[in-house]
Amino acid sequence: MNNLNVLLTCAGGYGALTLLEDFQRSEAGSKVNFIGTHSDKIMLARSPLKTNYIVPSALKNPDEYLQETIKIIEAENIDLIIPKSDAEVKAIYPVISQLDCKTFLPDCKEIEATQDKLDFYKILENHSVPAPKTFQVDSIDTLQDLFDQIEEVDGRYWLRIKTAGTAGAYGATWVTNIKEAATWIKSFCSKEGTNIQEFTLSEYLPGRLFECLVLYNEGSLKLAKVYENLMFASGGDPLNRGIGSTPILARTINDEVSTKAIENAVLAIEAASKECSTIPNGIYHMSAKQDAKGRPCITEVNIGRTPSTVSIFNKTGNYNVAEYFLNYALDLEIADPISIYDIPNETSYAIRSLDHPLCIRSEKEINLAKKI
Repeated sequence: MNNLNVLLTCAGGYGALTLLEDFQRSEAGSKVNFIGTHSDKIMLARSPLKTNYIVPSALKNPDEYLQETIKIIEAENIDLIIPKSDAEVKAIYPVISQLDCKTFLPDCKEIEATQDKLDFYKILENHSVPAPKTFQVDSIDTLQDLFDQIEEVDGRYWLRIKTAGTAGAYGATWVTNIKEAATWIKSFCSKEGTNIQEFTLSEYLPGRLFECLVLYNEGSLKLAKVYENLMFASGGDPLNRGIGSTPILARTINDEVSTKAIENAVLAIEAASKECSTIPNGIYHMSAKQDAKGRPCITEVNIGRTPSTVSIFNKTGNYNVAEYFLNYALDLEIADPISIYDIPNETSYAIRSLDHPLCIRSEKEINLAKKI
């Protein structure tokens, strides 16, 4: 069989580099010729691929991004495109049927319904999936009414941007009162050029934070994995009022809460599917944080793309998610995972930094260091 041509976006970026490595160590990866794109020439320069294309930003210029990407698909005879950012998923999904290649994405209706974070929360509420109580901020004058409707937790409330295509806890912070909320919103809008209506106010979630990766193929749940985020790359940790998303320290742990987190992630996907009358397909990355009652509430969905931490999922447990993703996406034959919920019994720690490959260590190895 001739090699298949796969277009990987964000090539050279943090998440794409690790995903590419995991693709290439899979059996299916040996059958693929990868071609990369990125809107940042500096990031693209890190791509190890032989063929790379600079493209417009899908976030800033989605129409131009789409035009250039379609030309690349035609020129390189692309068999499959794998978008690596929310903005690219958003740009691509309206014209999926017009692309001359495969996509392994959820249904357009699901993507449309869940890109806006507040719309997604409303779907979860409609289907009784645990999620933080959340309201849109229409104006500074309405803040008092919103504060009155949300129960104070640990003396705090949560603010964040709900805009489709944003990630990484964009615009997020905790506040203790209306004055702090108003100050943050005004300052952020001034610096970032956004508007007040893009903000939401939610109940504060004080507990553990989990990241979940769920893989479906044509309506069938194939693989679900989870890790706990212990320390943010931006500093702080989820249990000590830290603010962030991507971790420098995480762990796989098999306990009641981690299992419930991944179960709630699956329920959230099924809720979106029921709401949209679709069948789940492709990859879903979801975050779950415990509320004051200890329930893992779904706080985020990155639909149709893997996170920058994808290698934590791929290099722990029994299964490399990238292997199954590539096979299902290209319609290749592969035996389904025996265990859908791939949560290792033994705890492993994932240690990340900018200047070193991902390091996975067992709990025993973490505690090997001597004391003088």
